[in-house]
Amino acid sequence: MKKIVKKENLPPGIHIVNIYNMNESASFGPQPQKSEMQNRRYYTDRLFTPHIVSIGQGKCNSADIFFRKQIHPNAVEFYYIANGIFDMELDGRRYIIKSGDLFMVPPDVWHQGGALQLQKPNFFWLIIRIPSGKETFLGLSARQTERLFSRILDLPVKALMAGLSFKTLFEDMLQALITRHEFTELLVAQKILELLLYIVTIAHSAAADKTAPDDLAIIHNAMEYIQTHIKDRILLDDLGKNLNTSPSSLKRKFKSITGISPHDYVTREKMIYAKECLHDTKRTIVNIAYDLEFSSHSHFSNTFRKWIGVTPQQYRTSLTVN
Repeated sequence: MKKIVKKENLPPGIHIVNIYNMNESASFGPQPQKSEMQNRRYYTDRLFTPHIVSIGQGKCNSADIFFRKQIHPNAVEFYYIANGIFDMELDGRRYIIKSGDLFMVPPDVWHQGGALQLQKPNFFWLIIRIPSGKETFLGLSARQTERLFSRILDLPVKALMAGLSFKTLFEDMLQALITRHEFTELLVAQKILELLLYIVTIAHSAAADKTAPDDLAIIHNAMEYIQTHIKDRILLDDLGKNLNTSPSSLKRKFKSITGISPHDYVTREKMIYAKECLHDTKRTIVNIAYDLEFSSHSHFSNTFRKWIGVTPQQYRTSLTVN
């Protein structure tokens, strides 16, 4: 079995993704600095099947991490969030995935995401190349392989409430790959099939829930409104009025789905925008503060430090040093 390792799309000092029997490697944009990631492990060099592109675990040292756009040719990717909250963008649509959730990225689709809220996320991922033609997958027949991946690619939802059982599956697989024993291949194959079958089952069950899509649509519309009006003073009453829902209902649904309140989400988005503004050295910090509707420079500075970990001036200075 030929192993192809492509490094040109990866920043130095971060990692190398080993690709088996693929014409193209995953394409990555700029990634977080090495100091921001710990225990970011890739196990593709030990895998026994050409269809498993990558499996691993990531633990972030910072909650302020955003992965740039990436794409996986002819491969589907699954993220499982063990801790923290992630903000994912897929084909221009944003999804909030939190602890216990699993998110699926279809093949050949650009996507990006990052940590949300003041938590240091811990996550797992699995990337699988889609079998083609009469190829078989992990001991399944060609027909079973085709049916399984047809169901996976036709999943009615992208984000699933998976629960702790998925964490156990990932941990068991990674532990087997680390320790290696005579039944490693059998164990990992069993766990991967169990995971995929479970995904198909709960995805179609979630699609049968008629209320969840409506709630998600409201939250996505709220997030889009916040993005569009990021410079404005956004109040919960105004947000509810624009979405034709009561403020109390919106607050409850937003908190339930995203893990944070609408107010905290607005603040977090303003801080992200403020970081971008601080790159422009012609703009004063006071100007940025008032542009984002903060009542004073001190209020803005204290809020920035709470969410980012440093003051606006310290952040701007670090840009110059780097």
